[in-house]
Amino acid sequence: MILFISQQHMRPFVTVGVLLFVGCQPHRDVGALGNVVFSFDRCTVLTGDDPCSPASEKVAARSSANIVVSSANGGKVAFSSVRSTQPTVAGFTTVDATTISVQAVGAGEAGLELVRSDGSLLDRDGVSVSEPTALEFLRIDDASPLLVAENASVTAHVVRNQGPMLLAGRGGLTFSASGSVTLDAPSPADHDDRSFRGEPFTLHGSAGAGTVGVTDGALTNQLTIQFVNAAQISAVVITNPPSILTKNGKRFVIADVEARTSDGSAVFGEACAWTFSGASVSVSNDPDIADLLPLFVDDGAGIRTIFQTDGGTAGATCTIGSSSVTLDLNP
Repeated sequence: MILFISQQHMRPFVTVGVLLFVGCQPHRDVGALGNVVFSFDRCTVLTGDDPCSPASEKVAARSSANIVVSSANGGKVAFSSVRSTQPTVAGFTTVDATTISVQAVGAGEAGLELVRSDGSLLDRDGVSVSEPTALEFLRIDDASPLLVAENASVTAHVVRNQGPMLLAGRGGLTFSASGSVTLDAPSPADHDDRSFRGEPFTLHGSAGAGTVGVTDGALTNQLTIQFVNAAQISAVVITNPPSILTKNGKRFVIADVEARTSDGSAVFGEACAWTFSGASVSVSNDPDIADLLPLFVDDGAGIRTIFQTDGGTAGATCTIGSSSVTLDLNP
């Protein structure tokens, strides 16, 4: 399985594995009449040349997605209504002047038609809807429980697959929790992200273990969660050597560490208690480097922290429970 998990404390963004999720590529559908350009606002990276066009994406049944329209000839797209040629496959509603919501119903093909105020057809495109065959917790090994720090809030994702293909669309999934797991509303930032990352779910819990279940029609999957307290952390390790970034005349140091249990397993959601030595140094929340603190983690439980320093010799120590590691902030 493949994990895609975000945490309250920002983490390093590293893309690994077979499946990638990125913002839409510069590939679009030009409508049948040549007047309108159609594209999904979020898209999966699929095999083919047009990963963001409605013609190349497949939307999961019982989910929803947004299509953005623009003029193929410049100017505004002037349409007054939208309609579906196959409402039992997909319905369409207008969100705003450039966005159309797709409500996927059942497998098949549906035509999306944009209609002018006089009733004439402005342009037409198509949407493909598929029935998922599997639900996947992204980048999570089902053979072992996911280790999460007690009382930390983490957000993971589920995607719908049809064979090896990722299906676009969100919504329509039912989540449940048992044991020590409590489900929360996903972070608003998750929904603001530009790329398709599946369906988010956010959880927290105290001592013990529990499960998260997900259901879509006849499909089900379950994830086991084990909560870990600070006393169970046996090591804090540096996962990426500190690196220096200078931006807008400011000097920043980027550092990544990870909390692990005695068997070497990584723990999600832990936070460092930082202490400093040497020259002036502080944890930075500078907006100039906000884009370096990604919302989601692709392949681990690393804790990314960005420091601002004056360039002198300085160190920072991360302590979690009785374990600690010291970083040289003048590499």
